Amino acid sequence: MGTDDKYHSGCINIKGNDINITDTMISLMTKGDGNAGDLSIQASSRCFLHDSNFYLDTFDLGDGGNIHIQSPLLIVENETNISARSNLPATSDSPTGKSGNIHIEMQDGIFRNGVVISAETNSHSNGGSIDIKAQNSILIESNDQHDVKPGISTSANQHASQRSGSAGNIYIAAPKLFLSGIGAVIESKTETSGTGGNIYVNADLLELKNGASISSASTNTAKNAGNAGHIFITSDDISLMNKSCILTEA
Repeated sequence: MGTDDKYHSGCINIKGNDINITDTMISLMTKGDGNAGDLSIQASSRCFLHDSNFYLDTFDLGDGGNIHIQSPLLIVENETNISARSNLPATSDSPTGKSGNIHIEMQDGIFRNGVVISAETNSHSNGGSIDIKAQNSILIESNDQHDVKPGISTSANQHASQRSGSAGNIYIAAPKLFLSGIGAVIESKTETSGTGGNIYVNADLLELKNGASISSASTNTAKNAGNAGHIFITSDDISLMNKSCILTEA
């Protein structure tokens, strides 16, 4: 679903008791001045997202739409991609709208086998934020043997011409947060003159193992390179095992 010129695109709202979305693509975009619509998925019992793609994009002045997912039990797996993006052709220097935000709420959440949740800017506008909350627990598990680097990320990306957009923040809150595998990544990075996003993790129990990581980085080597974001972790019990790490770098 898309929009051109000054008109706004419609929203997509999916509601049900048990929701199962498999091998599917849902896309909302704007290619003009109008904003893209929002995507809302609400399950009253369980929600399963398998091997599917959910894209909310802006390619022009309109803002990208937001993604809202709410379910008591949420299972996302098998290279499912949930992305909000502000896009600009590599050879263009025109302004574009900002990326949308991603909001996920649940009692228990499982994200495994190459899942990608990302808010990014490939333009001069800022990227959106990611906000994930669970009442009980979150498990993020991946061995990284996938075509696209998995994990939860915000980014400001560089192309052929200089970009100035900043990456959005990441907020994750749960009583228990488990990350396992080198593809179990929470990261924010900037390749532009814009800043990287901050990462906020609030968990009574936080466990990283088998190469899992929480990181913030600035990879731009130019003089006007943006700063990496900060990492804020609030936890009563933190465990890092088997080559896992928490780091910032520039």
